Amino acid sequence: MEGRPQESEFTREIPTEILQDILVRLLTKDVVRSSCVSKLWCRIVRDPSFRKLHSVDHVASLSELEALLVSEKREPGRRDKASVFNVSPGKAMCHVAIPSGYSLTNVCNGFLIFALNDHNQAPAVVCNPVKGETLELPKTPSFSREDGDSVIDLDVA
Repeated sequence: MEGRPQESEFTREIPTEILQDILVRLLTKDVVRSSCVSKLWCRIVRDPSFRKLHSVDHVASLSELEALLVSEKREPGRRDKASVFNVSPGKAMCHVAIPSGYSLTNVCNGFLIFALNDHNQAPAVVCNPVKGETLELPKTPSFSREDGDSVIDLDVA
């Protein structure tokens, strides 16, 4: 069959260096989306050296900074949810399901932090609204203060 290309023509991969050069030019939100294209693209995007290279080229200037508005919606009989709005266009960027009994307590570096309304020892939940991923933080250990000293353990890695 003459007019039909060989299968190998379709399966050739673009060299990683070329893909990395293309992806590093994209906006951050498009880079995150591109990680869903293939396993190769995901590996490139998750590589710490790529992230460092991308962050150097995409530092937002003051004119590019945007504010986010997070709104909670609670209706009887429906699941609670938080909507994240970019104040500039005023259109919801995403909707995030709020864990049962939790409330939005803080926003830090683009992450949403939810905590249980009635219980201080319950674990907080951190949500990445861009990827729609949530992570339950481990409970804080209780320390006895017999000698009056306090210990803070910070893991900066």
